[in-house]
Amino acid sequence: MMRKLFSLLISSNTDLPKDSLLVKLQWQETEALDQTLILRHQKILREILLVKGGEALRATFLLKRPSSFGRKSQDKLDISSATFLSDVQFTKADILQFVSAIGDYNPLHRQDPFLIPACLYLDYLRQVLPQRVSVLSLRFLAPAYAQERLSLYCHQKDFYLCRGDTIIIKGESV
Repeated sequence: MMRKLFSLLISSNTDLPKDSLLVKLQWQETEALDQTLILRHQKILREILLVKGGEALRATFLLKRPSSFGRKSQDKLDISSATFLSDVQFTKADILQFVSAIGDYNPLHRQDPFLIPACLYLDYLRQVLPQRVSVLSLRFLAPAYAQERLSLYCHQKDFYLCRGDTIIIKGESV
């Protein structure tokens, strides 16, 4: 069901500029009726809520990719205070299979260096987090690309997907 929600996210935002960037995602279980709502649309960002089949996805896009995109994140994790959960390395084939399944034709995900799609992280995290979650919030701090080794750590309700000690994604689960 989650991939149908991702497909809806893609099809609902075809009017966005090509250099827009997904910066926050929140997934949750819900009893709300199926709907698509633009919650906020300003000069620099759009926030959208999608509800389908008992799941809701709230996404925040920056409408213009910042000049700092692709630079190293300054956010570091003190690995000694967190619990290691797993490593992951998405291949070009993983990324291409995922974006094809959800109808994502963004060239950033389909051409070298193959930027890992935000929704692929969410799909992965739903499968590997140790506890069942009803809400999962992600904030994207830096890009990651195919073949990069990423490590998942948790600390209480928070979790971090890191490249070395550099935080790529900061998240929270409920």
